[in-house]
Amino acid sequence: MIEHIESKGMFMDECTLEGETRADDLFPAHPNAIPLAKDRWLVLYSTRGFEGIDDERSIVYQIREGSLTGRVLRENWMARCRRDWDPDNDGSRLLKEHGHPGAFGVPEGAVIDGKAPPHAGLFVAKWRVVGKRYDADGPISAKTRKGQAVEWAQFRLNAARDDIEFVMPPQTLRQKGFSAGPFCSLPEVEWMNQTFVQAVPFNAAADEWAEVNHFDGGRIAALKYRYDAESGLYQWVETGPVLGEPGLHLHEASLLRCARGWVIAARAEPGPIAWFLTNDPFGNPPQAVRGDFDPKSPIAAYTAPNDAVFLITGNPAISPYQNARDPIYLFDVDIAGGFRSGPPHVILDSVAAGIPIRPESVSRVDMGKLVSHPGGRIQHVLHRIRTKSINYPANTKAVVSEEEKRHCGIYLAEIRYAKDMPAAWNFHG
Repeated sequence: MIEHIESKGMFMDECTLEGETRADDLFPAHPNAIPLAKDRWLVLYSTRGFEGIDDERSIVYQIREGSLTGRVLRENWMARCRRDWDPDNDGSRLLKEHGHPGAFGVPEGAVIDGKAPPHAGLFVAKWRVVGKRYDADGPISAKTRKGQAVEWAQFRLNAARDDIEFVMPPQTLRQKGFSAGPFCSLPEVEWMNQTFVQAVPFNAAADEWAEVNHFDGGRIAALKYRYDAESGLYQWVETGPVLGEPGLHLHEASLLRCARGWVIAARAEPGPIAWFLTNDPFGNPPQAVRGDFDPKSPIAAYTAPNDAVFLITGNPAISPYQNARDPIYLFDVDIAGGFRSGPPHVILDSVAAGIPIRPESVSRVDMGKLVSHPGGRIQHVLHRIRTKSINYPANTKAVVSEEEKRHCGIYLAEIRYAKDMPAAWNFHG
């Protein structure tokens, strides 16, 4: 089905917002994107620095005209980093970081069964938050888990169609009926982390959506969202059973639907990838089937336009540089054959592309996302490049150079199919 994948280079090299620019030693990272209408796209990303490991800061959105690669009409904060966060009201002054942005919703003007659904044009964005300790004279420390949660907001395009209007401002994500105390129906969970991939429609009307998040203790479970006509908002209405087994730590889960049923993919420790096949992610928990390699890299799994299953990740076993995150690959996954991965398609090999990152700084080509297909032969993948090295001798013992920093950012690749593929959404006209 795939003729080839071509890297188109840097897609976004700088955030324009005050305090988030290259001059502030920050760059765009971890991307995601969905269509808001036939001619409007939302791009989400987190800003990132070099002051610590996983130094993520704010969630920023862009409204783009015409297509994913079209003109930027607006760039603004969805959620802004702060350095005085006290989530437990104990006098802490933490850096509130935001990461893993994703979004879902039926685009404005889309039709389902020939009709425009009432929830079309309403969108949900989600991201994870956590507190970190920091010192003005040293690197940002590791996560404290203070304040670890998922936040969300709901919004529509404004009348001018050049920005968004919040119909529900950013707030902590809680299951319906759990406004105080425990945040969801799962017993004995302390915190939740956000999936890397977009939620997917759970029913034909697309007024229900689902995803799989991960929780403390290396556990994963499905979440269901339902549009509520009375409030005009989506609500988290159901949580599925915990998946996993003793001694297996699961995280970074993806949920997708194909002809054989619902598929869940999760990065596992110890590896390799854990795959689940079920008729209902909210029913009896299925048994894990282990994949054929351990990526040691973020994973994202999707349904392709022809109902194939795509996996985007690294694979240290086939990397020419013994680097788990360089190159970044796309694999076709054979579900019927026991979740075996097919030959790799290279999305980007930073060394072959001539990107000047020293081996001692360790290139990280990761967080690949398959963007909603607009129809035709071209579909896009977004991913980031960063270095493992930071501003201090940590991990790699190398300090990142200014030249290397300039090549960190969000990159774009094109998948070219052998024939036209159906669009994810149908629109009037």
